[in-house]
Amino acid sequence: MTRRKRYSAEFKREALRRANEEGGTDTLIAEELGFSTRHSANAFVSGESHKDCTCQLTGRNMSLDMSTAYQEIVVSDRKQQILQEAVGIIASEGYGKLTMRGLARASNMKLGALQYHFRTWDDMLRALAAYIANTYRLSFESLKQDADVLNLRDIVRFILDDVPGSALQADRLFPQLWAMARVEPLMEALLDEIYVDYLDELEKRLVDMGNTAPRAEALALMSLLEGATLFVGSDRRWADDAGAVRDAALAIIDMRYGNAE
Repeated sequence: MTRRKRYSAEFKREALRRANEEGGTDTLIAEELGFSTRHSANAFVSGESHKDCTCQLTGRNMSLDMSTAYQEIVVSDRKQQILQEAVGIIASEGYGKLTMRGLARASNMKLGALQYHFRTWDDMLRALAAYIANTYRLSFESLKQDADVLNLRDIVRFILDDVPGSALQADRLFPQLWAMARVEPLMEALLDEIYVDYLDELEKRLVDMGNTAPRAEALALMSLLEGATLFVGSDRRWADDAGAVRDAALAIIDMRYGNAE
């Protein structure tokens, strides 16, 4: 059985106050702090007595360690909401419009509250890249579980169809991320990591097929598949041709690799 952390009463008040600033105390936050309900947590903040409080006051200001612990308490759903707002800003307005203040405003919170989730710009970028990568990774893992044997054509179809990308506005998002990578060295490295899994999977299938230059061909395939977004993504001039481009790409794969089903 996992033991719940014990927090001082001072820390609880500070954590709950900040949670309320961000839109209200979440039940999961209240439970993590040791309260049976969020109502008892709110009563604690207002100074009412209740049986849930078992900690003693420390008489100290909130320390750096307490601030770190607070970050661990905030549930991942809230961070995901913030990161989805970041995705929306980049996809709809361009990466140049993404700032910490702008993200806080879009998330209906103060800048200080945002910085309890992501203390710096770099922290936010790392979390954003991880959020995007994880969205694709989970979908790809689901695909692997559903398929008895995952072949090259399956992976190509997955990349072309880009089902997980619909929630991320991927055809608008990724061109902006590529542009952002030119001026943000950190994003360049993070963006590379997003593609690593797909490159590795393509390369493994090519090795199994006896290809003599698997890494080079995996990179060529990824360039072909991802590059299509620049021409047939939503709102692009040739968007109506997206289906035909998908079929043409699969035909090229079949010609090169003999319909690798």
